[in-house]
Amino acid sequence: MLSEDQFKFITCEPVLKETLFLTNNNPAVVNAISGMMDENLLEIESALSLFKKEVFQLMQKYHDQNTSLADISLLALYNNTDEASLLTTDSDFLVYRDLQGKPLNLISPYKT
Repeated sequence: MLSEDQFKFITCEPVLKETLFLTNNNPAVVNAISGMMDENLLEIESALSLFKKEVFQLMQKYHDQNTSLADISLLALYNNTDEASLLTTDSDFLVYRDLQGKPLNLISPYKT
């Protein structure tokens, strides 16, 4: 259990796949991910298993954005996590909306 001053990152396998691909499986990145998982700072969830219907609905909703499964999986996880913030360097998340049609609560270099 995490104390109030701790937090946990939640992500999904498509995001890890994309991250490792973009970093050419850099050993430092692999070690960082592994270490975060070992320290229970990073939790891997399966958005497709947990929110299959929502994932495919979001894929259809954002089909014109040329979105990725990684983005849509994170959006589904965000929509199903209380008081979520989404850490990203991907400007595509400025386009996506939560279930109420509001901009996402982003931690990002981009202005919302």
